[in-house]
Amino acid sequence: FIRMLYKYSLMILERILVNHHKEHAIFSYNLVTANSKYTQKYIRKYWGIKSTILYPVSEDMLSKEATKKKIILNVGRFFGLEEAAHHKRQDILVDTFIKMRGLHDKGWQLHLVGSAKDEISTQKYIIDILKKTKDYPVFVHTNYSFAEIKKLYNAASIYWHATGYGSNPRLFPEKQEHFGITTIEAMSAKAVPVVINTAGQAEIVTNGSNGYLWGTKKDLAAQTLVAIQTMDKISLSARQTSLKFSKNAFSSNLMALMETLGRE
Repeated sequence: FIRMLYKYSLMILERILVNHHKEHAIFSYNLVTANSKYTQKYIRKYWGIKSTILYPVSEDMLSKEATKKKIILNVGRFFGLEEAAHHKRQDILVDTFIKMRGLHDKGWQLHLVGSAKDEISTQKYIIDILKKTKDYPVFVHTNYSFAEIKKLYNAASIYWHATGYGSNPRLFPEKQEHFGITTIEAMSAKAVPVVINTAGQAEIVTNGSNGYLWGTKKDLAAQTLVAIQTMDKISLSARQTSLKFSKNAFSSNLMALMETLGRE
């Protein structure tokens, strides 16, 4: 509680100081962009200024030879739990999947992919996951190449995301997923997203339309079972959503902003 109070106090102090000194660099910009509505809200909160949303570009991961398998995928960096400010919470996904024995019996697997540094806390976190999952169809892939990750995107039928789980977004907004590039990448490869219902993830996914949202581990399991039953329909909708964040869409949106600046 003391740590939370301390951090919240610093946030308030920063806001006061930044807004008091109008010579701060951010006030000299003609245009400030945000990568999501979630980020836009905190730009307004901390600096008291308006911003324009410019969603980031996402790589199209769909391959012509894509063959879907009974794979649930998560892509995100590995960190030690006690150190990361933006933890991907693979441990929550593992805990949920281990209990879904019905999926194991039907041949479903969970694959966790992400970069990992040679830090003691990070390696311990990975080792703990490996120990916990040694008797289950769970696979951990560290420091994969782009080609290897793309192959897994095209094999995955379901995409899981848990960043921000267990943290209060009002006190620690930085621990949430500010947008969610990996979710869009998975959707572009026609994987059905089953993602946490906070921050940027809730902007990307509309529950029951192009994917599913969850709030608790029980919800995650339940929504995953629904997603498996509706994969054929929802995967197409997920793919269509991903095109809104394509390179062409980003270029068009960026040029529109540049034209707006040119008229000022």
